[in-house]
Amino acid sequence: MITYELAHDELCNMIKDNLYSDLDFEVFDDYAMGRSDENNIFITIKSYSNDLIILTKSAYDAAILNAKAFDYIPIFIAATPNGIYEYNLDVYQPKFEPYTSNNNITYDIAELKDTTGKHILE
Repeated sequence: MITYELAHDELCNMIKDNLYSDLDFEVFDDYAMGRSDENNIFITIKSYSNDLIILTKSAYDAAILNAKAFDYIPIFIAATPNGIYEYNLDVYQPKFEPYTSNNNITYDIAELKDTTGKHILE
């Protein structure tokens, strides 16, 4: 199965069916967020069409803030052509660097290596 081509709701349902049975999630334009009360985790889920996993500082901050509101662990899940990877953001501290887009907007971004994440699904 090509997981990175799944719609975010399909991806969330697959994670729910295989990993976190009580996952309650909401899908947005290009990502999803959810939480598992059973596992005390708050999850941000994003799909990538290549192996370049980019996390923006604003997405990181939102994940940390939402997790802390529930006293949960912040988790980032990335679906790539090589599989689905999970990053515990309490443990993994990404290094953010400025990036300027084609329309001259500057973002702080971090590139995550799939080898630093936990391979959770194919």
